[in-house]
Amino acid sequence: MPLALLVLAATLALPALSADDPAVLTCEMMVKASLRAPQSFARAAEPLVDETTVTLAFTALDAHDRTVRQTRTCRFNLEGDGFFHLEPFRRATLEARLDAAKARLGKAAPGNDLMLARSQILDIGREMYVNHDRMLKAERQAARAGLYPIAPGLTRLGQ
Repeated sequence: MPLALLVLAATLALPALSADDPAVLTCEMMVKASLRAPQSFARAAEPLVDETTVTLAFTALDAHDRTVRQTRTCRFNLEGDGFFHLEPFRRATLEARLDAAKARLGKAAPGNDLMLARSQILDIGREMYVNHDRMLKAERQAARAGLYPIAPGLTRLGQ
């Protein structure tokens, strides 16, 4: 029994983490949705929250069952409804790559160049679809937990 009291006292003495921030928890849900082994997710550092992003440093198992340290950044937008909403991973980057690939497609000569441009567009589209699907899954989980959409007064986003 004294050991249980010691553990309880140690737990209560820990500083409050920003894990209580709904943006951090929602980002964590989206990151876990992108991992091969979501149960292996473990934070490696305190989350960083700024105006519109949450950055998580974590460890997780990769495809070869090795523990690797990674960093992911979730972006949030303050929408017209007055709440912060999640954005799919790498959205701006993928949109820029898609525009460039479309431009190459318009200039490509028939043959290998044309097929390569079409293939790149399909690959970018697949990645956009998968990232959007992961975002929707995280939004549903966060909404069920009562965290989403995120009210500005409940998060450090926008500060």
